[in-house]
Amino acid sequence: FLAKNCVNTIVIAFSEMFARSLLNLNRSVTAITKNPHPTAVVVSSRPYFNWVSWLNEKVPFLKNWNQDYSGEDKKYIDQLNDPEITGWDVRRIMAYLYTQDLVPEPAILDAALRACRRNNDFALAIRILEAARFKSGIAVNEIYPYLIQELKPTLDELGLCTIEEMGYDKPVYWVETNYFDD
Repeated sequence: FLAKNCVNTIVIAFSEMFARSLLNLNRSVTAITKNPHPTAVVVSSRPYFNWVSWLNEKVPFLKNWNQDYSGEDKKYIDQLNDPEITGWDVRRIMAYLYTQDLVPEPAILDAALRACRRNNDFALAIRILEAARFKSGIAVNEIYPYLIQELKPTLDELGLCTIEEMGYDKPVYWVETNYFDD
């Protein structure tokens, strides 16, 4: 009984609101049709807006959207080979590279690992290797072994191990579980 009364009350409230809105709509339509003064129409005096030229002025990287990026690797390698580079700069450069839709070339990773050594930052070197493995994506079995093969002389020279050799490729407490083998 109580639920039925609540439903009836809600239906009555909504029907009253609907009736009021129709009445207000009728008043506004009547006022518009009885208005003796025509409304002014604004016509644009400006013909055509060229969005492409505006974007090229405001967003400079769109101007060269089809440029050749062959010199980009050299730019990053030169930045990473700077003897005055700090750990913060290495992080900034690598973070930018990892936000791109690419896996950095082994030459860039080599320069980054050497920059980590100049800064005595072992943790950053491991993070760079982990991020390179992560950026390999679904082709991790093809791309990451190639990167390690190219970086192996540098890793040996710097005294670094690969992620697999350190056991960082699996979770910390990795245990093979066989729940269904009794």
